[in-house]
Amino acid sequence: MLPGGLWESETRHRSYAFEAPTGHLELAVVDGVIADAGASVPARVSRILSTVVAQVGGLPLTLERAARLSVADRQYLIRQLAAVLGRDEVWLTADCGACEQRFDLFVKQSELPLQEAGAGYPFVDLEQSDGRCRLRVPNGLDQAAVVELADAREARWTLAERCFVEGEGALSAPRQTEEWLAAVEEALDAEAPQVALAARTECPECGASNDVALDPYLALRSVSSSILDDVHSLASAYHWSEHEILSLPTARRRLYLELLDRGVVH
Repeated sequence: MLPGGLWESETRHRSYAFEAPTGHLELAVVDGVIADAGASVPARVSRILSTVVAQVGGLPLTLERAARLSVADRQYLIRQLAAVLGRDEVWLTADCGACEQRFDLFVKQSELPLQEAGAGYPFVDLEQSDGRCRLRVPNGLDQAAVVELADAREARWTLAERCFVEGEGALSAPRQTEEWLAAVEEALDAEAPQVALAARTECPECGASNDVALDPYLALRSVSSSILDDVHSLASAYHWSEHEILSLPTARRRLYLELLDRGVVH
């Protein structure tokens, strides 16, 4: 279940399913990362999710729907994709902030903690003494709108204004005050779904506590084009077409490659 969910037709859709784990799925990820290297991260994530996720709540995950998923849902799906691709378990390296010694941390991405959305998702009602307003949890479209903004304050205001749905009284429109902005950010943080972006662990050398950053898009940053090497090896040995090789379940393709490595095929 998604921690947030796709909001459509006044319904929250939380179930999801990936496409079958075949070479086609792996190549789609490669194309989304390598072929679209010039696109922003939010744009690439939308394209990849719309290709590798078969459905959310029974609805086909189109590019438009993928972009409308909450930020946390998108990050969550990329971490679950890591498990589908066989890249779930990773070792991270960090430097201790106290003794400066380097240490390793084992992480299983699909099992990292998360915070589910509040009961009113995807909306948040902010009550203040001079009125109330309704906000919407940020999604991939909002990310794409602010990712290129160099000024942090401009990015914060742009995001808050994009998430403003409606208001009453003095809050009938976004107010240009830092107090309002802070209240908006606090309200959204409290109700929006969240995935873990850091892990607290002790340094094995000195025992000091350290917060190690957890990249939610790690599965995409470690993508390689090895699937093309697999296609070349199997096509050369068995004379199968690219489509036939990519259609093999990932586990079976790897078994054939093991046979080649052992010299079983002549």
